[in-house]
Amino acid sequence: RRTLLEQASMMSEIYARGPIECMMATPKIFEDYSGGVLCDSSNATHISHDVEIVGWGVENEQKYWIARNSWGTAWGEEGFFRICKGTNNLMIESACAWVVPDLLRSGLLL
Repeated sequence: RRTLLEQASMMSEIYARGPIECMMATPKIFEDYSGGVLCDSSNATHISHDVEIVGWGVENEQKYWIARNSWGTAWGEEGFFRICKGTNNLMIESACAWVVPDLLRSGLLL
């Protein structure tokens, strides 16, 4: 499980500056995804794919991340998917990154 602090950091960055990049495992259940909140129980850990987490939500008391895939709009929910939040499902919360620009150093902040 990911700590609430780690989840809060991810959510704070998405809210402040937009999508964050996360790596994840992609077992067959992910490849075949067509909609709904994906909560995979296979414990897949082989990270092989990058996606963008763009938001979060709750459906039927299940917290989830909203993410954009790169496989086109014919896949998933028009190119997006929802995956269980807070459980590191398919390792999606284990390797996320984002950039925070240093506007003072670049001289862009006046």
